[in-house]
Amino acid sequence: MKIEPIKSSAGYTVAVRVLTPFKDMKEQDFIDLVREFGTVVWKKDTATVDEYIDFQMKIGYHQAADIWCNDEKYPQIYRVTNLKLKDDHESEGLFGHGDLDWHCNILFTPDSEEMVALRAVEIPKGSQTIMANSIPYWNNLSQEKRDYYETLYLSITNKMEDTYENKLAHYILPTAELKDFDKKRANKAIQSSMNYDQEYDKFPEGRFEKQNVLKMISDHPLGIKGVYFPHLNLSHMCDKDGNKLDNHREVYEEIRREYVDSSQYHYAHEWEVGDICFMEQLTGIHRRNNVWAEKGLDPVTAKRELQRTSFWYKTDYRLHTGRSI
Repeated sequence: MKIEPIKSSAGYTVAVRVLTPFKDMKEQDFIDLVREFGTVVWKKDTATVDEYIDFQMKIGYHQAADIWCNDEKYPQIYRVTNLKLKDDHESEGLFGHGDLDWHCNILFTPDSEEMVALRAVEIPKGSQTIMANSIPYWNNLSQEKRDYYETLYLSITNKMEDTYENKLAHYILPTAELKDFDKKRANKAIQSSMNYDQEYDKFPEGRFEKQNVLKMISDHPLGIKGVYFPHLNLSHMCDKDGNKLDNHREVYEEIRREYVDSSQYHYAHEWEVGDICFMEQLTGIHRRNNVWAEKGLDPVTAKRELQRTSFWYKTDYRLHTGRSI
C-alpha cells in the first residue's frame, strides 16, 4: 500500500492520500489509516459504484432512510446534488448549492454514524470540502487541558434556534420530514452478506428531535483520541447531567478559535471526478465552500453531485463498544 500524508499550512498531518487504487484496498489497512490519520482520500480513482459500496459493506453497518435523496439502486447512498427533478424545481438530492457551515452528519443523535464517505460523480471546478481534524489538535494540548476536556459534555440539539450559532441552517431537514425520516429509518437496515449485529438495528423513538448530552472526548470505538465538537448543533457545554457550565461560552469560544477556525488543523479537498474521501465523524468536522458564488457559476448549469454514505464500524474492528446505541 502506497500512501502520502497530507500536511496543513502549519505542518501538521491532517489527512492521508492513498496512492494504491481503491479497489485494491485491504480492510484492515484502511482501519489502520483511519486510526492514525482520521481522514483518508483518493484522487481521481477509477473505482466503480459497486466497488465503492462493497468495500464499505465489509467494514461497516449501514442504514438507509428510504427518502427522496437515496439512490434507487444503492440505498446506502444519499445523493448530495444541485441537480433538479425533471418535472419540477425540487432538488434530486441533499444540500442543493451554496456553502455549508462546519458540521458532522446526523450528529444530533446519540447513535450517529461514525464514518462518512463522499465520492465525486460530477463537480464544478473549485468545489471544496474543508475538513478540520482534531487528532493533531488533541496531541498539541497540554495534559492539564486534556484532563479538563475529558470532564466536559456537550448538549446537542437539532433545534437550530437553541445553538450557539443561533441561526437556521438551510440544509437541516424540516421537522415534518425528520419525523418521517425517523420512522422509515428504524426499519430500513441494509443487511450485508456478513452477520448484522442486532444492536445496530434498533433506534429509539424521536431520535431526531431529542436533545442529547454526549461526551466531548468520546470513548472512540477505534481508540482514537480527539475532540468531538459539532459546533453547528451545539447548544451548550455542560456536565454529564446537561447542566450548563458557568464558563460554557468561554470554553466554546476557545475551542472554536483554537481548533475549528484554525487553518493549522484544516485540509481543503478540491474535488475532481473520481475522488473519494472518508471522514471520521467523532474526531472531525467539515464544511463546504460556495463555489457557485466564488466562481460566478450558475447553480443550475454548474452541476455538482457526490455520493454520500455513512456507517458504524463493524464489531471485528472495534476496540470497545464506543458510544453508539
